[in-house]
Amino acid sequence: MTIAELLSLLGLSWSRLFIFPGGLFAFAVVALAECALTRRRDAPLREDQNGGIRFVAEYQRCLAAVSGFFRSNARLPALLAGSAIVPPWLGIALLPLPFTAPPVRPIDIVATVALLEWPRLLAIAADLRAGDQAHVTGGTRRLATALNSYPPLVLSVILLAQATGTLESAGFLRLPAHDAAITDAAWFWIGVAALALALPPLLDAGPFASGTSDEGIIGIGLRLRTLGLILLAVIPWLALLTRTDQLWAAWVPPMALAGLLWLFHRATRGASAIHWARIYLAYDAVLLLLLLLAAILDLRQRLV
Repeated sequence: MTIAELLSLLGLSWSRLFIFPGGLFAFAVVALAECALTRRRDAPLREDQNGGIRFVAEYQRCLAAVSGFFRSNARLPALLAGSAIVPPWLGIALLPLPFTAPPVRPIDIVATVALLEWPRLLAIAADLRAGDQAHVTGGTRRLATALNSYPPLVLSVILLAQATGTLESAGFLRLPAHDAAITDAAWFWIGVAALALALPPLLDAGPFASGTSDEGIIGIGLRLRTLGLILLAVIPWLALLTRTDQLWAAWVPPMALAGLLWLFHRATRGASAIHWARIYLAYDAVLLLLLLLAAILDLRQRLV
């Protein structure tokens, strides 16, 4: 998909940028998370003699938190840093989530992932351009994590494409039919599970954390990216739950996956990154063998 095609597509479906699942809803989620993190980092408010909370201090803190959303990163040009928000926002808006109107033309998963990954590339560039050693080290760790995260992402997407027959993101909604072959259903759900297991290095969780704080516009873009990748991984589960016509059930998969990722981050934070990189290297080998097996079985069926 070219830039012109993407812009024409957004021009024909601009309303998706301002309604669930994209647009203002995504910004509201990220803003609430940013406020909570900012409030937790700050020192607790002192109480006056009457035991009340100082209103002026609370007001100044809220203003500082809101203004922090729009600070450009000093390590990058303002225009380049400002572009960290738009691509992941568009990526979320174009996700084929249930209960949303389909786009006017198909979107391939490569374009969606590319939009979501732009803030990560900016964060790596910003850290590597920094003058202090802490950010340079964090940028190097973030770059190494990216190189570890893309192979399982690519292999899991190819497994899903093998099961659905397409690289379109709408293929994530095509659950195996009841009369589908066991192997087709198996490859689909193996691909779904593989994509979920690829999220820890993709989201810099646990041992893959860079150790540097992401603030300002790039920080907002990275949180939008996190939201988009989690939604992308749970699309098949959302499609499965929407068969029951229970709207509240659509919240279960993303919240459950986010909770599991948080537990993984808490349990493995500070662990050896090299050890986990070796684990994911073995995981990549397993996925590659499964992909080869799926291709061989598909070829045998075509030759029969």
